[in-house]
Amino acid sequence: DFLNTAADLLNTWYSSNRAVAMVAATRGELLPAMDEHIRRWRANGGTVAGWETHVRVVRDFAANRAGRMRSHLLSQFRIPGQSRLVLSVNNSTRGSIRINSLIVNSALPGANPEPYPWTGVYFNGVPVELEAVAAPGWQFAGWTGIDAKDPVAVWTPSGPLDVTARFVALPAVIREAHLTSDSIQLLISGTPGAPYSVQTGGDLLTWRDVIPFTCGSDGRAEVILPVIPGESGRFLRALAQ
Repeated sequence: DFLNTAADLLNTWYSSNRAVAMVAATRGELLPAMDEHIRRWRANGGTVAGWETHVRVVRDFAANRAGRMRSHLLSQFRIPGQSRLVLSVNNSTRGSIRINSLIVNSALPGANPEPYPWTGVYFNGVPVELEAVAAPGWQFAGWTGIDAKDPVAVWTPSGPLDVTARFVALPAVIREAHLTSDSIQLLISGTPGAPYSVQTGGDLLTWRDVIPFTCGSDGRAEVILPVIPGESGRFLRALAQ
């Protein structure tokens, strides 16, 4: 879709912040040599101050180009305005969000090293596709800010929106359980570094957290539960937090 492709590029590769930063970086690289360059070619005239004036012209062009391009598209296609979109995740190590053709991560042009929250501007009335993309060992747990249940959602801009994708670890598995006179020793496997909780219940309907734990770098955890005197039996499970 042409309009979404244009919006994607204006939010990333051709964003004003990125363009201005590139002009500043190039200026910083050339400035130390500019005085010598001008003195060497003095017959052609020019000064460092004059060069700086030309740099400002380029910087102003970079700062204003995206806005003028958006205004042209709004007018040409008779689009009823634009909307700001803010994307967040509950933890950037757990997953990311795809918007149209873009995967929002630290490698995305114009994004910060910590890419969330990420802000873009999209054209009203033009449907935008969002997808929550879970990292290995994690799974999509829901959206906040948009009425959607599946990882892929469609948003038709008509006003500002803040959206968060939530991810939780894949289910843990109780691999072994050893009962002693005073404890229950559990060997559990799950997602490395992920937070879980052992829950206990007298039936399969009512559960309560008893011990939080985190799987190690090998994806394993050992949890010891005390035996409750007089208890006839209980169910155990491990859930991601």
